[in-house]
Amino acid sequence: MNRSRLAIALAAAAVLVAIGLKCGGPPTVPVITFAPDSTWINAPTRIDVYSTSPGKKDIRFITDLGNSTADTSEVWSSGDSAQVFPKWTAVGEFSYKIMAVLDADPNQASEFSEPKSIRVLPNSYPENMLIDAPMVAVKGVPARFEFSATDPEGDSIEFYVNWGDGSKGWTGQWTGSGDWVEVWHTFTSLGTVWIKYKARDQKKSECPFDSIQLEVGTAGAVLAWVQPGDDEGDPLPVGTSPVVLIAGDTLVYSGGCDDGYFYSITYGKWKKAKKGGAVDVENVFTGHPAYCAQSGHIIAGNEDGELYAFNSGLSGDWHYPGKTREEELTWIEWGSPAINGNKVYVPREKLPAAGADDSLYCFQDNGASVVRVGAYRFPAAISGPPIIDVNGNVYVATDSGVLYCLPPNVNTITWSKQLQIGELRGLCMDDAGVIYLTSEYGNVYAINRENGDVKWDVTPDPGREAHKIVIAAGPVLFVTTSSGRLYKLNAGTGATIWQKQISPSDMPACPVLGGSDYIYCLDDDDILYCVQQSDGALVWNCNCPQQAGHGKRARSVRLTSEYGAGLTLAPDGNIIVIGEEAAYKVAGYPDRLLPTNAPWPKWQKDQYNTGKK
Repeated sequence: MNRSRLAIALAAAAVLVAIGLKCGGPPTVPVITFAPDSTWINAPTRIDVYSTSPGKKDIRFITDLGNSTADTSEVWSSGDSAQVFPKWTAVGEFSYKIMAVLDADPNQASEFSEPKSIRVLPNSYPENMLIDAPMVAVKGVPARFEFSATDPEGDSIEFYVNWGDGSKGWTGQWTGSGDWVEVWHTFTSLGTVWIKYKARDQKKSECPFDSIQLEVGTAGAVLAWVQPGDDEGDPLPVGTSPVVLIAGDTLVYSGGCDDGYFYSITYGKWKKAKKGGAVDVENVFTGHPAYCAQSGHIIAGNEDGELYAFNSGLSGDWHYPGKTREEELTWIEWGSPAINGNKVYVPREKLPAAGADDSLYCFQDNGASVVRVGAYRFPAAISGPPIIDVNGNVYVATDSGVLYCLPPNVNTITWSKQLQIGELRGLCMDDAGVIYLTSEYGNVYAINRENGDVKWDVTPDPGREAHKIVIAAGPVLFVTTSSGRLYKLNAGTGATIWQKQISPSDMPACPVLGGSDYIYCLDDDDILYCVQQSDGALVWNCNCPQQAGHGKRARSVRLTSEYGAGLTLAPDGNIIVIGEEAAYKVAGYPDRLLPTNAPWPKWQKDQYNTGKK
């Protein structure tokens, strides 16, 4: 063959080779570049392998484990130094080998690599895997999860989570056998997700996946929280019921804290606001606040013995009686007020040494000043705030079991009714003027406001305390008890329509109605429950301390059953929770606000805590 013909032949051969490589063919036989001599049972084992493919097409590696099973790798690019992680599920000596296949055409497979030997050692993977997850998650709000498992050999444990939204991976947090590890995740879409999770020990032995279903919605997660502290940094509760002002900010008095500050929610964040200049920083507010819309004042008593009126700038416009506590030693704290126009009705407790009886005061709030209209002294302690009917008459319950009706000037008694021997609480009223209240012995009463006659008396949860009542349209009553049950009662007869075990703990806080279909209840572990009014079905619960990420502490001085507050709704439908551990804002529903057609939808009737029908 002459040189020209040889050149033409070589060029043609090169073209044919290039065409063959471009058109396809199997990958090259894999070369194992790293492999351990031993591994642990159920532990994905790293092996480094190398192969190329015609046209640089993507490759998968198939490992023949030598025990009649195979493992397929993820996709790798041609020529990459790939890593495969086969897992042996039995103990012993095994001879394994690896082939490469085209990802786009698994029929295009290489020959197997040279076989390698590996010794699989015994080890137990983690077991008793547990997850503590919220009942619901809220889109865009970090959700808190806890995982736990035990390792038979006592090895440390790590968890892998597939969140069901495209996000997955190992947590990167090792924890001791039987301990819990905390993980936060934010879901960005609404809907139902399946969360899959597994655990491995330090020898990389993995347990099988487990899974839970989780609903990602718009309500049921802590959005903000505050837990004030004292001078030593110890956490303290906020302690008193919120007052929602016209502007939409939620102002909360710190009843349990020794700091004398307001705490407010503004644009979704808690902040400490300026306190009134007349308030001693060492003193605390007493009772719960109420808002007098006519004068623009927040009314609350203080431990210094004064009743204060704060304006929107949180400065004190007036205080009564204007004496130091040392000058008036017979009196101690003010209770929770009720408001009718510019009339303020507020109980005041006396020192036991001066006679364990209380008085109810009536003040006229004139803006820059205050006038005492009248007062009445009772032969017993007043339990809870008063309420006011449409005619301005005032109703007061005592711890001696007597219910009183007083005229607007409270200088005399219109009628009184001895209902029992023991504390009465939770006064409220429906649109027909029927008064409802509960007792420490579990009674629920319906009382004729004209003369105090008992319409009916029932004990829905015998042997348990009945707490505070709210009244929904119908009317129907909802009442919580110390057994953690919620009762729906017929307002006309007191008959139980349904009852549900909502919590394993006491639920002393007054519920609040969320629109016409939901009711929110709080137990003394600061778990908030959203329940359907129609049948008591649980919609979701929110473990507020857990979601806020702070631990529990010893019980403090939170005002619970004595004053009966704790929950309200903000104008955006979010739920304001004043709990044992802290104060929280929980995501609610913009379309489920405090219902205007409900006779008594929350503690003290409305967002101003007026107690006025």
